[in-house]
This record gives sequence, C-alpha cells and structure tokens, in this order.
Amino acid sequence: MSKPKLSTRCLAEAAILVALAQVLSYIKIYQFPNGGSVTLATFPLILFAVRWGLKPGLLACFAYGMLQLIFDGAYAWGWPSMLLDYLLAFTPLGLAGLFKGKKWGIFAGAVVGCACRFVIHFISGITVYRILVPTEVLGVSFANPYLYSLAYNGSYMLANTILALVIAGLAMMVPGSATDVVGFIALAAVIFGRWSAGGVLLACLFFGFCDALQIRLQVGSYGIPYQFFQMIPYIATVA
Repeated sequence: MSKPKLSTRCLAEAAILVALAQVLSYIKIYQFPNGGSVTLATFPLILFAVRWGLKPGLLACFAYGMLQLIFDGAYAWGWPSMLLDYLLAFTPLGLAGLFKGKKWGIFAGAVVGCACRFVIHFISGITVYRILVPTEVLGVSFANPYLYSLAYNGSYMLANTILALVIAGLAMMVPGSATDVVGFIALAAVIFGRWSAGGVLLACLFFGFCDALQIRLQVGSYGIPYQFFQMIPYIATVA
C-alpha cells in the first residue's frame, strides 16, 4: 500500500473513531459533580492509537480533547483547567500507540493511556480544584487535597480503565485481531441489536450490506476516490 493511501485511511479511521468516542461520551454511566464521568468513550481512542501508532494516536486524542472542551467545557475552571482537564488530559491516551503491533497491545495501551490521563487529572485536582476541599467523594469526606484528588479522579478513571479492558476482551473473542476495526463493528452490531439474537442478526445484515455496497461502488467508475467508499461501513457503525 502506498503512503498516500495509508494516510487517507488513517485520517478516515481517526475521524470515525474520534466521532464515535465523542458520541459515546454523551452516554454517561455515571457523572461526577465536578467533572469526570464513566463512559465507553475511551476504547475507540485506544483502539485507534494501537492500530496506527504513537504520533497519530496522540494527534487523534488531542483532537478529541478539543471536542470535549468545546462541547463539554462547562466543568472547566479557567484556562488552567481547560489545559489540564481537556487538552492535556486526553492526549496521553494516544500513548497506547507505543504498543502498536503487539499481540496484547490493546490491553497494555489501555492501562498505560488511562494511567497517564489519571496523572494529568490528579495534578489538576491538587492545583486547580484544591479550593473545593474539604468535600465528599462517594460518601467519604476528604480534607487533604492530595487524597481528595486521588479518590475523586481515581474513581472514574479506574472505572473507565476497566470498561476499556472489558471491551477489548470482548473484541478479542471475535475472530481476528482485537485491533481490527471489523471486530469493533461486530461489537457495535451486538449493541445495536440490543443484545438479542434477532436484533444482532439484523444488525449484521445491515453492516454486511454496507460492506457489500462499498465493494460494488468501487468497481464502478464514478470519479470519486475509492477511500470514500471504504468509509461506508464505518460511517454506518457511527450512525
């Protein structure tokens, strides 16, 4: 595969998986009062970084941080918070790219990326948000800003890490690589089908139709770069 084609596919997957992460960020399993939440948004970012490597991963995660700041920046307390809790906090998830090509890289990448993100949030907690202490976290009162930041940020980051690892484990159960986007589409089909056999069957038929459609369209001569047709199944997954 030539370099321009590789770059086009990388950009296409980055746009799709960052958009998917943004959508998943709105489905909050638990929302903490001063920012931070438990969602499924971490996995698409880790997946992209492990597939494409360090530099693309960091850039994609930085872009996601920008989107979070624009659309979810109500929890930011001034410029230091914008920098630490959004732009710098999500970018380290791209460090999962260090494990590109490794068999279990998706798991190591999830742990390393989430751990580094936690460090940034912890620094924010002992600097920007230390004015909030004493306060309670999950029913426990903290007067020390270091313990408060550890408990507050550690709570949702531990949950997000576990969720990313669980999804990665489910993806490993699909034939092929855990970092194969087709495997992630299969997982999306299970969710789209509401975990029922009939629903999953219909979802798989729909995604299969989209895949067959993009192959059919590539055969024709429409004067459109074929990479746009390859995006159809992944756009359908996000939609």
